[in-house]
Amino acid sequence: MSDNPVLVRPWQQRSRTFPLLARRGLRGGRTQARHIKAASLAPDPATLSANPPPPTPPSKEGKAAPQRSSRCLSSYDNPPFVEPPRRWLWLAVAVHFLLGGVYLGILPLWGAVPDEPLHYSCIKYDAELLRQPTITDPRPWGEPLAVYCFTADPCGTGGHGPLYYWLSVPLFRLTRGLTVLQQLYVLRLWTLLLSSLMIPLAWAMLRRLFGAEPELVVAGTFLVALVPHRLMLSAVVYNDIACATGTFAYLWLLQRAAGDEGDRRGWFLAGCALGLAFLGKRVALVTVPGTLVAWYLQRRRLDWTAGRAWLALGAWALGFALVGGWWIARERGWSL
Repeated sequence: MSDNPVLVRPWQQRSRTFPLLARRGLRGGRTQARHIKAASLAPDPATLSANPPPPTPPSKEGKAAPQRSSRCLSSYDNPPFVEPPRRWLWLAVAVHFLLGGVYLGILPLWGAVPDEPLHYSCIKYDAELLRQPTITDPRPWGEPLAVYCFTADPCGTGGHGPLYYWLSVPLFRLTRGLTVLQQLYVLRLWTLLLSSLMIPLAWAMLRRLFGAEPELVVAGTFLVALVPHRLMLSAVVYNDIACATGTFAYLWLLQRAAGDEGDRRGWFLAGCALGLAFLGKRVALVTVPGTLVAWYLQRRRLDWTAGRAWLALGAWALGFALVGGWWIARERGWSL
């Protein structure tokens, strides 16, 4: 192996930490060959320090142009992007369905989580009345609503967003001929399928964060797939999964909008995704402070004018208002 540090492959330096990935050769051969060839053409930092380049001649204004530090030429400061093999992504998705299926089968019916009967009743309510219940919803039946819905009073979900319930209504109608227990298993399987979207979204976000560290992309994706609490909620009828999946989509779009290629369109799409996650559950709004920090840092990094920066933030707020604003108005009792 060459003594030039830019030719040392990162997974060879960390083979003790990731021995399996090191043996499998996580980086593709042709892609890695191109990166090594490009790195070999870059000047060696040690050579540059021993023989510094001649000073840049002064410009027409009489001021010397700023020189880039030789450290910027190091491959460690701007590492090449490396695409991890997709088989690791599909393996993480398979692990999600395997472990989630085990949870789905062994968790007790109507008692795995305290609110599962409540969410099932809300899906039934929406499917039959075509509207979301409210806390003060009148009881139009002679029998208590909890008896009608078989499990629980759905009005307890009046404070939750309708996204999960509305997505489940078509499936509830298609399985109306099944028994209640069979229908519950079908809805659990639907929740497991919906939560599987978090895996590729986590993969996409980690690729942007650790483009030159494929080991971290793979490890982070498997970490998301193996979180026990996420797997348990994915295997029952629970509306938190819609909020979590929507939040993953929002963070991915926010990551793109706040990047160097970000523009008003990207911020608008991110705002729409936040509105969608908000329709899953209001807890999605905890991402707003971090969003404002990302917007401010992007403005400083790209040296945006005040007008351009505020237009981007306004596009983000507009996207959120178009998707989730009506639900805020409903909760406040405002007439639209």
